[in-house]
Amino acid sequence: MPAAVDLTIVGGGYTGLSAALLAAEAGLSAHVIEVHEIGNDALERLPMLLLAPGLLISIWNNMFADEALDPPDLFESYFDLLFGKPGA
Repeated sequence: MPAAVDLTIVGGGYTGLSAALLAAEAGLSAHVIEVHEIGNDALERLPMLLLAPGLLISIWNNMFADEALDPPDLFESYFDLLFGKPGA
């Protein structure tokens, strides 16, 4: 675990990863604690995880147009959380 983080999240499921993603978008550092490997079979069991960022962007941008989320950045951050950063 990093020496200091702004937010520690217990659980790497949809809610935990969404919280980590929103924290990252807000400029906070987050550490997700998960018993199992994040994303090990989650997409096989829960394919809606691939649709979740699009739904989040759509709802957020309709509610908070003046603070709109950037879809490419959000998707990149989301998939980095699920699968790890490329080359890391």
